[in-house]
Amino acid sequence: MTSPPDVASVGDAGSGPAPVAITLWPLDVLVRHLVSSDAQTRAHALAMVLQPTAPIDECIEPLIQAAALNADSEEALPLVAVALGSVDPNRATDALRDCLAGLVAAVHPLGVRIFAAHALTRHSCMPAKAAPEIAMMLLLEDESARKIALHALSPYARQFAAQIASAVASVTPDKWTSEALAALSKSAKEDAGARRTVEAYVMKSLAGQPIVPTGIAGYVALAELNAGGAGLAALGTIVKQATEAEHLKAALNALGQLGEVARSSAREIADRLVRTDALEQEEQLCRALVQVKAHAGDIPLARVVGRIGSAPDENVVPHCMLLTLHPKDFAQASVIVKKRYEIAEEPLKAALALTYKTLTQIDLNGSTAAAGS
Repeated sequence: MTSPPDVASVGDAGSGPAPVAITLWPLDVLVRHLVSSDAQTRAHALAMVLQPTAPIDECIEPLIQAAALNADSEEALPLVAVALGSVDPNRATDALRDCLAGLVAAVHPLGVRIFAAHALTRHSCMPAKAAPEIAMMLLLEDESARKIALHALSPYARQFAAQIASAVASVTPDKWTSEALAALSKSAKEDAGARRTVEAYVMKSLAGQPIVPTGIAGYVALAELNAGGAGLAALGTIVKQATEAEHLKAALNALGQLGEVARSSAREIADRLVRTDALEQEEQLCRALVQVKAHAGDIPLARVVGRIGSAPDENVVPHCMLLTLHPKDFAQASVIVKKRYEIAEEPLKAALALTYKTLTQIDLNGSTAAAGS
């Protein structure tokens, strides 16, 4: 069996545990070990190929072989997906893309599928055999998996409209997710006939369904189809009136997912922010305002400044995020940021320092930031 990677010790023998520097294997050794018959040797090789200076672009073929050799390893296969995604997109081959398409299949653990879907995004491609698998990922319980799947599939939604529609049709409306319905709408919005079909399907399916998840998902679809409209208005109403935290969170996540399409909802989000001091809701509301790219005039500056000045530490950072959304417009708020900095403890102190620098281009230690920093 081949030995593990060599390491070179750094430091004096008497100074306690010394840090180690990884000595990269020569390319021929790395290539050979990636396809070794020994699982531990392959694992060492995968760790080696993911080092920043490793010649990963020269290892495409052995990495593809490693996908098959590590097919039963829940530890090694995610590393293979990450490695394939780390190859320079300009060096990617059809075989590499086909391998990633295989790794998004439902037979693999979720972690592998997520890394593979992200890798396809990095390589700006969507192989035909990957599309139905990623479309089904839009319906998973795991939110991060759904978001990555939507990001990967969105540029190709129209091309793979049938696969997306099939995924949505495979579940009852109570299993809808906002990501799945967003993809369905993206697939249809450029075609008037398809748009009418999807809109009618959504409207019919919404009858008698609860707000979460079906109502929210349906409103996302309608907003995506019509660049706002009634779907966006419904989400804004939920933000204004929701008495259940689950409903508010779902509506805010949906608005954030819609992005600039939902910018006109910023007033409803801001009004709700003025009325809450609950940490989780403040974070959700502030994040949504950033995601919809709210105009400076829609940000409740007095409330934001007040919370930075007097709220508990954990409630301050979300409001700092809002100030940095429009640093020129909110530069005057730097006075309050500095005052809070003077009495703050870490990690809030670091967040306040970064906010101050963004607003003023001046470090709190007194030095002026370089232009464009």
